[in-house]
Amino acid sequence: MSRRYLLPCPCGRKTPVEGPQAGQRVRCECGEELNVPTMLGLAKLEELVEQESDSVASKGAWGIRQRLPLLGGIVFLAGMAGVIALWATWPKAPDMLRLSPFQAMGMWDELQQGISAEPSPPESRYLVASRSHLEWLVAAGTVAIIGALIIGSAFLVKPRPPQETPLPD
Repeated sequence: MSRRYLLPCPCGRKTPVEGPQAGQRVRCECGEELNVPTMLGLAKLEELVEQESDSVASKGAWGIRQRLPLLGGIVFLAGMAGVIALWATWPKAPDMLRLSPFQAMGMWDELQQGISAEPSPPESRYLVASRSHLEWLVAAGTVAIIGALIIGSAFLVKPRPPQETPLPD
């Protein structure tokens, strides 16, 4: 957008002109035809400060009502990605159907000893991995819930009332 300048008229009014109009003729509201000076002459004129452009720029800027859902969406997606990744890589329990007869007899002996017996090394590895995965799954789920709460909080934020700018005299 090119700069706008105020071209004075003998009637006292000022007509806004732009750089591309340099060297042309424009008509004032009073009907008088005015010669627009060259670019060098335009630079000496009063520059038009537009109130509307400031309000348009502020309307285009993101407020808290736009930033919160974006932040919440990013946090939610990160949490859900963690939940999906942990769910997909959940450790597999030892497969009892693939045990050899000797291993099955050892497992049966362990079961007969009762719950107080120490788990076998494969079982203990599975229990540790499962516990770790469960802790990380809860953490990732919590992050996803926090993201959803941030998104929901955007609806609780009241919009700013439009700023009233005084009209020029």
